Order: sequence, then structure tokens, then C-alpha cells
Amino acid sequence: MLPAGSTPFPQPLPLLLLSKKKKRLRPTAAAASASAAAAPPAAAAAASANKTKKSPSLLSSVDWRFVARHLPWLQALAVVVITVIPLIVLEAAGKPRQRPFDVYDASISYSYRPDTVPAMAAFFAPVAGWLVTAAAVEFVAASKRAKRSSAAAAAAATAAALAVLYHTFDVASCLLVTALVTEATKLGVGRLRPYFLSACSPTDPAMAATLAIGDARPPCDPVPGLQQRNARVSFPSGHSSTSMCTCAFAAFYVVWAAVLRGEGEGEEEEGAGRGHDDDDDGRGGGAGGAQTSPSCSAAAKKKSSLDSRNGDFLRFVALLWALVLMGAPWVVGASRITDNRHHPSDVVAGLGLGFVVAGLFFARSVGGRRALPAYSEGDGGGGSSSSSSAEAGKGGRRRSGAEALV
Repeated sequence: MLPAGSTPFPQPLPLLLLSKKKKRLRPTAAAASASAAAAPPAAAAAASANKTKKSPSLLSSVDWRFVARHLPWLQALAVVVITVIPLIVLEAAGKPRQRPFDVYDASISYSYRPDTVPAMAAFFAPVAGWLVTAAAVEFVAASKRAKRSSAAAAAAATAAALAVLYHTFDVASCLLVTALVTEATKLGVGRLRPYFLSACSPTDPAMAATLAIGDARPPCDPVPGLQQRNARVSFPSGHSSTSMCTCAFAAFYVVWAAVLRGEGEGEEEEGAGRGHDDDDDGRGGGAGGAQTSPSCSAAAKKKSSLDSRNGDFLRFVALLWALVLMGAPWVVGASRITDNRHHPSDVVAGLGLGFVVAGLFFARSVGGRRALPAYSEGDGGGGSSSSSSAEAGKGGRRRSGAEALV
């Protein structure tokens, strides 16, 4: 107990110096942040430089030589030989079956009308829709992976271009096979179109008694502008079969990409995220990792919820687009009935034929997609593939270029 008015005993000199040294070794948080801002590390400087640098577009990153080398050219050649040559022969020398008709048959007594949907539009418009659909789906998926690095952008863009053209080869094969089956059936059946009597115009008076019976093949007077051969090939509808083939293939592809492939991508990204989180926890270790894990977990949950909402919306839009694609052949078929070019059963048969052939070729196309080769930076004829090999090592196995988007 010190007497009143006396001063406390001063601290020893060694303890005073030790306390000042500890204060110098413990800088404040504000000072630490100021020093970090004053001297940024090399990694931060490189990251800021990469942000200011304009990244190339996905199309400019595609290695078109790699894509051309791995397209199924032999399959395309085989399909051309099997389908195109017979189609040319059937169109040039094929004659439809000559079926007897009755001049009093109301089903073939309709007036002739021009096409609401021309043949070229029914053929090329669905093809254009397919190309836009496939390019949008593949390159949107590739853009998510292209943000990692320039090598990842080149690999994703090349895989997307290869997938689009690979499926397009199957769409072309589907169209050619559908056209061949349709043309051969038309000639073999020889069903008369609804406007047949307008094109035939049988007016031979000597056949009047026979015509009344209804079992005759009276001669047709040539009608300018109307082909007699085309008036005898009503079944099935070629407009309906070819448009349905392309649109059904595109609709199958959209549903597969939005539902089946989308679930696989979500699981893969989730697993990759867990792997990175485990690596970060392992590197961080100790108290530092424990302090940062709650904020990282909250951010990850927020991002996962946002991605889930965006994914649900995109899947909804994709399914709506698939319905639009399936509705286009229906409109084409309806126009063929209202134009008096086909009977309703002709349109139904054409739609069914195109749907079945599209399903067969789509199943083959999706199954063969996984066999597409992988792309690395060294495959383009220059550069090193060490980065790709390192990424493949992290993944456990090297996936194909198309599988990278599956």
C-alpha cells in the first residue's frame, strides 16, 4: 500500500522495451490493408492486366483444321452414294403407279391452288433453325468454360464447333434418307392428289359410258402449267416429312441439352466446386481456413441459388423453343391440306415418317458424340499441350472434346 501523494514505482527498463517491441510487431488492420494496397503482388497485377486486355471471341478461337480433320466424312460420302444417286434416278426416270379413278370422285375434284409454303422454304427454313439452335446451345455452354483461360477458350470453342457440325452431318443424313423413302413411296403408291381432276381434265366423249361406271383410266388432256406426274404422287407429304425430320431432330436436341445434359453439367460443376473448396481448406489450414469458410460457404450458397434459378429459366425457354420447333411442321402440313395438295392422311404419314427417322438418327448422333476426340493446344499444330495435360491430370481422366460440354 503506497502512501498518499506518492508516485507508483516505474516499470523496469527491460519490460518497457519488450512491450514497445510487441507493439511494433503487431500492425493494425488499417495499416496492413494500406501496405497491401501500396505494394500489390505480381499475381494481382497480372490479373488486372488480363481484365483490361480484350479477350478474343469464341469463333476466332476455333481451330477449324482440327474440326475438319475429325468430321465423319466417310459417313457423309456413304450417305450421298446411298441416297442422292437413287433420288436422282427416281426423279429423272421414275413413273408413278397409274391408278384408276372416277371423274365423280369428290376427293380428287378440288381446285388447284399455289403453294402457301414453297418447297424450298419447307426444306431450308428448318435447316436454318437447326443451325441457329445448335450454335446457340453449344456456344453458350462453351462461353461458361472459356472464362478460365485462353487455352480453355480455344478448347471449348473448338469442341462446340465440332459438335455443331457433327450433329449437322446427321441432320443432313436424316433429310436425305427421309427424302428417298418419301419419293420411293410416292411412286410406288401413286395416290392421286386432291386437285387431280383439275390437272387431268378428262374430256374424251367416247369414254363417257365407262367413266360413269367409275373404273377406268381415261386419257388426260394436257393442262398448261400443271404436271400430270406430280398430280399422281400425293402419299406421303414430302413437305411434312422433310420439315418434321429437321425440326424433330432439333427439338430432341434442345430437350436433351436442357434436361439430360444440363443435369450432368450441374453435377460436374458441383463436384468440381467441392474439389476446389477442399483444396482451399487444405492449403489454408489452421485458424485462417476456419475463419474464411463461413463467408465462402455463404457466397457459394448464394451463387448456387442464383445458378439454379437461371438454369430453371433457361430450361423453361428451351422447352418452349422445342414446342415451337415441333409446331412448325404441323403448320406446314396444315398448309398442304388447305392448298388442296394433300389429303389429311398424306400429311399424317409424312409427319410420322419424319419423326421416326429423326429419332433414329438423333439416337445415333448422341451416342457417337462421346467418341469425338479431345482438343488440346498442341493439336492445332503449334503451342504446348502441357496446360491441357495438367488439367487432364487434375480431372482424373482426359475427356473427349464433346464430353467437355456434356
